[in-house]
Amino acid sequence: MRGILLEVAICLAVSSAMPAVAQQKNPLPSSGTFKIHSGWKGIGETTKFGDNRNFGSGNFYGVTSNDAGSGPLHVGPAVCAYTLDTVGGAGTLQGACAWGDADGDKITTNYVGKVSTSGHWMA
Repeated sequence: MRGILLEVAICLAVSSAMPAVAQQKNPLPSSGTFKIHSGWKGIGETTKFGDNRNFGSGNFYGVTSNDAGSGPLHVGPAVCAYTLDTVGGAGTLQGACAWGDADGDKITTNYVGKVSTSGHWMA
């Protein structure tokens, strides 16, 4: 299960570069890209349901920094919630993230994927 949670963390780092919808005082442009880096802390729990099946859920809390030194999501908090359902180590994973920054920018993202028996996340 630890491997699956690590893959969820990697997924969140990758999803941070995905396009998103903004809801804020000063709207972000309707298209474009920006690059951020982030640090995360995860708190999750899994429950064994039968011999081969596990359910899990939790949250990842992070802080982002825009690589340009300013702009969207620079010095901003993030929280991502997830759920997973695995049978024999493989299964589904889904979640949503809320991102913000010191300028009041707010972005939400959703993700859905599969976890393989090796613990890798696949979109």
